[in-house]
Amino acid sequence: MEDYRKSSHAIYRCEYHFVWVPKYRYQVLIVKEIKPRLKEILIELCEWLDVTDHGGRHMLPDHIHMYLIGSPEALSSASDEGSQRVKALNTCVRDFPELD
Repeated sequence: MEDYRKSSHAIYRCEYHFVWVPKYRYQVLIVKEIKPRLKEILIELCEWLDVTDHGGRHMLPDHIHMYLIGSPEALSSASDEGSQRVKALNTCVRDFPELD
């Protein structure tokens, strides 16, 4: 039971597997400056959503896998996750105009 979390009305263990894929699977993550900045953005995003990165990030040239553990409220809505993904993307495009 130590892996489970508790709220006032539930006991839960929610695990999420997210895959971020650039449009047309362009291999944008081979640019050396983008990868570290994107890692920083994803860490900030996890802290902001109050989720833990369990199992690390796997950053391949054309997509990213993340395995996250958090509360049901943190990542339950697909629209919330989509808006956070857009915020991360906008930050990357602002920092690296060549991605646009």
